[in-house]
Amino acid sequence: EFSDPCCGMPSRRVAEARLFTQATPAALKDRRIIVLRNSPRARWVAEQYPHSEVLLVNKESDVYLELAAGRGDIGFGSSAVAAEAFLKRSEGRGHTVVGTPVRLGGRGGGGGAGGGGGGGVGIAFRKGETVLRDKVNAALKGLKADGSYKQMADRYFDFDISGGG
Repeated sequence: EFSDPCCGMPSRRVAEARLFTQATPAALKDRRIIVLRNSPRARWVAEQYPHSEVLLVNKESDVYLELAAGRGDIGFGSSAVAAEAFLKRSEGRGHTVVGTPVRLGGRGGGGGAGGGGGGGVGIAFRKGETVLRDKVNAALKGLKADGSYKQMADRYFDFDISGGG
């Protein structure tokens, strides 16, 4: 059993600054998009950008290594990895976020920095711990309702990590 989503990691497109002003399928036609192999992001890119070339990599951090090396036009990955492992470091100088963050469907488990960017990550409970789960859900709901959650998250992230709920 899982709590309601306590956090979720949106996905971002990152490219060399001023290379793209938008991330539409038309804007990325015949361009190379770098994305993590066998991931919900890779499936999403294949569906949304059928006329783009896709470079599949084995690790989330490789998205940005390949982008910095010039082997692709735009990288698509976790907002956290894009920010912390690339954009805030010297390797990411001259690169920027293109378009709005993308929240992929799904629930639980896949939303971590190296995961799929799903609908959110919940807290795991032992089977039958419904009373504790319900108390945690109520606390999360209260933190989100009174603005405390957003205030804490904004100290560390420049994007919404709320994961819904």
